[in-house]
Amino acid sequence: MNLLRLIVGTLLAMLAAILFTPANFFGVFSSSYTAAWLWLGGSGIIAIGIGDYFSYRMYTVPGARNIDVAQTIFSLVPALAIIIAHFCLQG
Repeated sequence: MNLLRLIVGTLLAMLAAILFTPANFFGVFSSSYTAAWLWLGGSGIIAIGIGDYFSYRMYTVPGARNIDVAQTIFSLVPALAIIIAHFCLQG
């Protein structure tokens, strides 16, 4: 199921990029973006390998009784990521 989620997400992101910026889409695959692709690949490996492991592990930590609390906390993660990124990327 996780592999299907990643494939569908990739295809939807590519479709959105082609629809909104068709002239610039294929330029991203040129050799001038090699470093960016390496950083993107490295971050993907870290996110899937480490991030998903701890994410799935956290579902077992609170136990069955407290899963509602855990899901509420997990739902705050995207908003907190935006807030932290805003402060980290200033400057």
